[in-house]
Amino acid sequence: MKRLSKYKNRAINTIKIKYGDEQINFNIFEELKISEVIINREIKEQPSYYAFLLLVQKHLLTRFEKLKQKRKQIYGRLYLKAKERQNQGRPYNDEMCKAWVESHKAYVRVTDDCIEARDHADKVYAVVEGFRQRGNLLQTLSSNNRKDK
Repeated sequence: MKRLSKYKNRAINTIKIKYGDEQINFNIFEELKISEVIINREIKEQPSYYAFLLLVQKHLLTRFEKLKQKRKQIYGRLYLKAKERQNQGRPYNDEMCKAWVESHKAYVRVTDDCIEARDHADKVYAVVEGFRQRGNLLQTLSSNNRKDK
């Protein structure tokens, strides 16, 4: 079985976040590692990193919710259009309308955008959890260092 450290330079560990007009890139292995040599500085910086990531996560979740709302609007508009369509002289039934809407390029595009937005938010959530654990470990290390002195 391979150790996780063998994967630290893989693309999956590089987090790329679009935040407004800014592109934020970082490697989670690098950001989450703990250096006992500079532990006091890391303890001071930890809350800022954690808060920043929570803000980014909130921003991404808000984007996701807005896209879900947009998707509902597109669905409704397209569904009404589908109700006007006919198949062999008969109006579409509900299942045909639903199928037509779900295969429409505008609906597919906004659905893909929803999935991507949720994926970005979930990635940031995973990093937030890593920083939460890192904070706990920093406290433990700091406490152990004080006991040793």
